[in-house]
Amino acid sequence: MRRAAAACLLAAVVAGCGAQKQAREVPARLIAPRECHVSVYFATRMVTGQEATRTEIAAMRGRLASSPKIKTFAFVSKRLALRRMAKRHPAFVQGIPSNPLPPAYEVVPRSVEDARTLAAELRRARGVEHVSAARSC
Repeated sequence: MRRAAAACLLAAVVAGCGAQKQAREVPARLIAPRECHVSVYFATRMVTGQEATRTEIAAMRGRLASSPKIKTFAFVSKRLALRRMAKRHPAFVQGIPSNPLPPAYEVVPRSVEDARTLAAELRRARGVEHVSAARSC
């Protein structure tokens, strides 16, 4: 029995032993990732007439966390999105009465091919308004 467990442990280290790599959630930063990433923007009242629900956002988080195509993902709140916009384009945010930016997820895929597949899959999710891939993909 010990020998079998040691063999499986060695196999897990070397080849994965059937274990899939899980996506890792990371905190969003003031600067967006520079590497290949897919942005998933949620629906807002301004564009679609209704806002994505917390349940839809939570469902997306679960979907991202369980995907073997994803290396890392981060939730970008409306507030952080506005801070990013203010840093990059201060004139755009001066005098706006409320925050029009949607919450989003930034997803770093394991490969460029995974980025294309993910973008196509995530476009069809409930509560999603827009999905885009960075130029680096």
